Amino acid sequence: MTDSKLAIERAVEGVELPMDQPIVCDDCHARLREGQPITVAANQHDGEVWRIGELWCAVCAPRPSENDADQLVEGDVGIVSDVREQAHYPVLVRATVVEELVRA
Repeated sequence: MTDSKLAIERAVEGVELPMDQPIVCDDCHARLREGQPITVAANQHDGEVWRIGELWCAVCAPRPSENDADQLVEGDVGIVSDVREQAHYPVLVRATVVEELVRA
């Protein structure tokens, strides 16, 4: 594993997913629950924090060459609880970079 892949995996670990519960696949709209595998399109612009754009279930996940995200990352749905705010929100856990994509 390259240092850049490891750095990206660490940076996207725990990043909030782009929707409230229930979490659904962007293609087939299947409901995704905590612990289920997902693939996400992760983007970082001008050194900002990483953002998750699209997300897909294991069946709909695109092949790396089919996506124009900065990074295609596999992981699982995790849920973080904020006791003070009495809120729960979905995050990416167990992140693994599928392919580092370089834009021309």
